[in-house]
Amino acid sequence: MGPGVELLNFAGYLDIDFSATNILMTTTRGGGPNAVPFDGLRFFDVLSTMPAITGVTLNPSSTYAGLTQAGVSFDADNIRVNLAGLTAQRGQTISLDIAQVPEPATYGLVGLALAAAALYRKRAR
Repeated sequence: MGPGVELLNFAGYLDIDFSATNILMTTTRGGGPNAVPFDGLRFFDVLSTMPAITGVTLNPSSTYAGLTQAGVSFDADNIRVNLAGLTAQRGQTISLDIAQVPEPATYGLVGLALAAAALYRKRAR
């Protein structure tokens, strides 16, 4: 993950840009609907190094016709985007906002901030 699009023309179909809190996909070509139960993408952490996923929301800026939150599912380690029955047009976007369990260092920083606030309040009295 970093600046710029990480996967260009992935599977001959999408440009995919990953950030810490979002996956942005832009179609590079059109495509017709498939009459199958699942036709889409599955994202997962191959090396099991990322925090657990706690939420995935279809960002309102998405323009992929017919895709709703019902087409997006997730568990702690996987995100699935089901495009079955939908027709793609070049340039459509799918933007997924991702929430993850904070890393232990984040909890430490929050705890330190709370302790500092309590100390400040105690001294202010």
